[in-house]
Amino acid sequence: MGFNGMDYPSKKAKRLPSNIDDLADDCLASVFRLLGTADRNSCSLVCRRWLKVDGDNRHSLSLTAESDLSDFIPSLFLRFNNVTELSLRHFGYQDETISAITLIRISQLCRNLTRLQVQAPCFLTDKDLEILAMNCKALKKFQLRSNLGGGGMHAFMDHWKDLEDLSLDGFHGTENAWSVAPPKPKLKVITLKDTVLFYPFLGAKNLRVLKLVRCNGDLDRIFHVLTNEVTGIVELHLVMLEISDIGLEAFAKCSNLEVLHLIRTPKCSDKGLVAVAKGCNRSLRKLRVGWDMEEIGSRGLMGVAEYCVNVEQLVLIGVNPSKECLEMLVSNCKGLEQLAVCGSETVGDSEMKCMAEKCGALREVYMEGCPISDEGLSALVLGGGCAKLEIVKVWKCERVRDRDEHHAQCGHRTVRLHCSLQDSHTPSPIIPDPFEEATQTPLSFIHS
Repeated sequence: MGFNGMDYPSKKAKRLPSNIDDLADDCLASVFRLLGTADRNSCSLVCRRWLKVDGDNRHSLSLTAESDLSDFIPSLFLRFNNVTELSLRHFGYQDETISAITLIRISQLCRNLTRLQVQAPCFLTDKDLEILAMNCKALKKFQLRSNLGGGGMHAFMDHWKDLEDLSLDGFHGTENAWSVAPPKPKLKVITLKDTVLFYPFLGAKNLRVLKLVRCNGDLDRIFHVLTNEVTGIVELHLVMLEISDIGLEAFAKCSNLEVLHLIRTPKCSDKGLVAVAKGCNRSLRKLRVGWDMEEIGSRGLMGVAEYCVNVEQLVLIGVNPSKECLEMLVSNCKGLEQLAVCGSETVGDSEMKCMAEKCGALREVYMEGCPISDEGLSALVLGGGCAKLEIVKVWKCERVRDRDEHHAQCGHRTVRLHCSLQDSHTPSPIIPDPFEEATQTPLSFIHS
C-alpha cells in the first residue's frame, strides 16, 4: 500500500543468472581478469564464446622465446586482438632468441602496443628498427636486449612521441650519437646496460629515474651537460662506470634526489659523495654505496650523516666506517629503518651495541662477512633501544653461531632472527650481482 492508501504495481524481480552461460560478456571478462596465468592455463575454456571473450579482453601477454614462435604469431594475435602490453621472455638458453621477422610480424598485428619488453636476445638491423618504430607509434615503455649499432635507434626514437620508459641492453651508438640523438621530453625512466655512445637522457627534461650499468663514454662531461637542463632526477643508479668525482658532483644539482646507488665506480671518492649529500641534503632517503671503492670511507659517510638526516635505508658494501662515523650516522639519521653492511672490517660488537642504543626507528638489519659475534647480536636483538626491530639476518659472520630462523621475544615485541654460515662460493643472499641489480624485480628492501 502507498502512503495515500492506493496500491502501486510492484517492480518485477530480475531473474538471477542460474549458470555461468547466463553472464554477460563484460561480467565473464571480469571473471577471467581475476584468474592468474596458471589458472588460465589449467582451466578449460569449454566453448567458443568463452575463448572469444577471453581473447577480446586480454590486454597483456607474456610469451617465451622459442625457435618456432613465429609460426604461432598470426593465429595467436588473431585470437588476442586487443593486446597493448607484450613481454617476450628469456630463460638463459643459447637458442632462445627473437628473430627480426617475428618482432616485425608482432608489430604489424599489434599496432596499439603501449608496452613492449623484449627480454630475449634479438638481432635487428637499422631498417628493422625503423619498421618496428613505424608500426608501434603508441609505445610508452620499451625494453630491448640486442647488440645494435649505427643510427637506427635515432630513427627509431623519432617515431615515438609518447615514450616514457626506455631500457636498452647492448646498444652501441655512433661517435656523435650523443649530440644528434633526438630529445624525448616525455621520457621519465631510462635504463642502459652495456650501452656505448648513446645518451637518450640528454634533453629528457622530465627524467626522474636514470640507471646506468657498465656504460662507456665521456660521462664526466656528459653528466654536467645533463644536469644543466635536467634537475628533477629522484632515482639514480651508477654501476660499474668509469666516472670520477667530476661526474658525480654534477648530480649535486638534483636537489630532489631520493635514491642513490653508487656501485663499483672506483674513481669516486669521499669528496664526490659529500658534494652530492650536501646538494641533495634532506631529500635523500636511500643510499647504497661500495664494492671496490677504496676511496670512499668515514669522511664521505660523515658527510651523509651531516646533510642527509632523513636517510631511511643505508647499504654499505666493503666500506669500513669508523666507530665515530657510525655513531654520527645513527645519531643524526633518526629515521634510519633499514641497514645492511657487507664485508666491513670495522663493524663489530661495539658498533652493534651503539646501534642498539641509538637506532629507535630501525626495523631491518642485514649483516654479511663482518667481525660481529653472538654478544653484539644479542645486544642488538634483546636491547631495549631498537623498539621497532622486526628482522635481523646474518650471513658468513664466523663468530656468530649458525641457527635456523626463529623468533626472539623481547618484551612485547618479536624479532625474526636468522644466522647462516654459508660456503664462500654461495652467492650472497642480500647483496646481488651489481650488473643485475639495476633491473631486477625487488625481493626485499636490499634489492629496491
